[in-house]
Amino acid sequence: MIIFVFMLLLNGLDTLQLKTIFHEPYLAGVRPDFRSFSPDQNRVYFSWNDSSKSNLHTYSVSLDGRNTQHHQEDSETRAVIAPDGRQWVYLNQGRLWLDGSRYDEPRILLETEFIISDLHWLDDNKTIYFIMNKNVWSLNQDPFTLRQLSNWDYSDNQYIHIRLLAVTGNGKFAVLQQSDTSGYLDILFPEYVDTLVRDGTTRRGQSLISLFLLDIRSRERHLLFDGEWTISNHSISASNTFFAVDRIDHAMKRREIIRYHINEGQNKQENNSNSPKRRNEIGHEEHSQKEESASGYTGHFSPGFISVDTLLIKTTEGWVYPDHHTFSFAPESDQLLFTSEMDGWNHIYTVDADQNRPQQRTRGHFEVPWADWQSAHSILYASNEKDPGERRIYRLDLSNNSVRELTSEEAYRNNFFLNRDRTHLVYEKTGWNQPADLHVLDVQSRHPSETRITRSVPDRFLNIDWQQPEYVRFMSRDGQTPLSMNILRPIDFNPEKNYPVIVFVHGAGSLQNVFKGWSEYYAREYMFHQFLNQHDYVVIEVDYRHSTGYGRAFREDVTNWMGHYELRDIIDGLDYVENNGGYIDRNRVGIYGGSYGGFMALYAVSRSPENFQAAAALRAVTNWENYYYANPWYTRPRLGVPDEQPEHYERSSPITYADSLQRPVILFHGLMDDNVGFQDAMQYVNQLIASGNTHFDLMVYPSERHSFESPESWYDEYKRIFHFFEGHLK
Repeated sequence: MIIFVFMLLLNGLDTLQLKTIFHEPYLAGVRPDFRSFSPDQNRVYFSWNDSSKSNLHTYSVSLDGRNTQHHQEDSETRAVIAPDGRQWVYLNQGRLWLDGSRYDEPRILLETEFIISDLHWLDDNKTIYFIMNKNVWSLNQDPFTLRQLSNWDYSDNQYIHIRLLAVTGNGKFAVLQQSDTSGYLDILFPEYVDTLVRDGTTRRGQSLISLFLLDIRSRERHLLFDGEWTISNHSISASNTFFAVDRIDHAMKRREIIRYHINEGQNKQENNSNSPKRRNEIGHEEHSQKEESASGYTGHFSPGFISVDTLLIKTTEGWVYPDHHTFSFAPESDQLLFTSEMDGWNHIYTVDADQNRPQQRTRGHFEVPWADWQSAHSILYASNEKDPGERRIYRLDLSNNSVRELTSEEAYRNNFFLNRDRTHLVYEKTGWNQPADLHVLDVQSRHPSETRITRSVPDRFLNIDWQQPEYVRFMSRDGQTPLSMNILRPIDFNPEKNYPVIVFVHGAGSLQNVFKGWSEYYAREYMFHQFLNQHDYVVIEVDYRHSTGYGRAFREDVTNWMGHYELRDIIDGLDYVENNGGYIDRNRVGIYGGSYGGFMALYAVSRSPENFQAAAALRAVTNWENYYYANPWYTRPRLGVPDEQPEHYERSSPITYADSLQRPVILFHGLMDDNVGFQDAMQYVNQLIASGNTHFDLMVYPSERHSFESPESWYDEYKRIFHFFEGHLK
């Protein structure tokens, strides 16, 4: 017995139990989450817990990784810094505070019962603009003057929200966005754990917006555009001459980049049009693989001192993916940088102030998930050019379009933040079985090197002999689509045996989870998979079509029929493992996942029962029409509108196939889930009962929402998943 316990301790298996995976203190610790740079740009603020527990605190660390400090007060993390860098403002407890190197201590500038938002400094380093009580205000420190710059009465319309996107340096124009949510639906997510049942009402929909320029002197608003648009990015040029907007329509089928030129010296001209006049008619491309850069529509607004150029129009039969769009003017010029999938891959483009046609700066079958200006003549960016499972950092010299790699280590880097001096880049970095920590790259150095500035992984995690997944790139059945897959084999793997298989399916659809590092979103699941390896399971995961990081066509293939291509890709992964080792038993294959992964688990076991013998579905979408009303911004781009394209919803929804379900399933759902409502689980179960199906189980978590918070709930859920597969695959 003593020898047995000693061997468990030696192998680290004493800590890799279900309870230790899900309970505090967390086995892998807590990932540091970047908050901001300090106002002097010499330190990094981040959220963390040094005891590996869920309640987060604020810490800071110097750029060399030394002198980590815990902060009781985190006001500096919310600081809006003046152009001179010597003073900053922040909001705290209904007060507007001023602090900085020129002051002995913080002082209150304004105290009010109204909510203040959208703080902006003017270039004079003494004037601050903000939104208060649904109007634009300015506060000047010298002399102290508080002015209301607009006088709009929205007291009768609770559905109007005002945003101050930016303020030009000459102070003449404030750029304003007004959103109207009156068309939202009230979606009910009842809550049952209190004394009385509460309705849990949430308003959901897509708001109408109006973008204005506000003339601060005359207090007149001038409409630039309105309607069913989302502004994904905006930027003001260094000279304050140009304001650019990156907008996407609600169906996410059309992206436009518009550049507004404020010609202050011209006289106003009356023009009743609220839309730009097109100098050249712009063609409307409908093919998903085409994108167009256009030199129109240059025209005049009312007033006549604002002209507009449309730099880019992209239309697609799939959907525009704005999450990786970079968009900003250069720090010292009027040159605009943006990324676009114009050639099928997300790449860097620039356009000069006197030009209308963008110039492509990077090319190839790889993605640029992030880019930013280092100077007026160079751009820093990350890409997966070496391999889809890696991200490295590069510098692009615009003078000759040459590229220099600034990192060399194989790793996956994510969430990039460049300080205002543009000298240091902070990001998360992870490698095989190395949970992410914050790193910094001194990009101004002649020989840049990465410095790890946080150490968040507990020793007990490091003492476990984690298995490294086999990372595979293989070709799908069409012979044209490369796929990525991770394979984890049993602890005492014997190639002569045939093992049961569990397929994990990542959620969100549009997400990458197969890469050379520790999962950002699925750390618990990854440890659970290694637990399954101890119990003689092979575990695989495929980044199916719909995932990000593999180009536009790869993501858009699933448009109008979600589940179809994803399922084919997962089966191709199983075929690859069977044909390259033959150590899996295709008659003992289970599949599980949460959210989109839960949807895929039910879809797979329904549409391909010959390949999957059991499915565990967590917080699963079973009826995509329900999700359209709860989250139209996700569902509409992928499937359209239910009343207009009912066939897309019918063939994509697992509930359509519930009557003919042949394999056992178990469903897990939080009763208070306000993302994928509990309604989905109930409709699916009701359909199973009506069809006489008795091969299903359901577990409800009364106090949990979409993402569980209680360690006890996590533990209970995965204990049941484990026993479910033990009962049906062994």
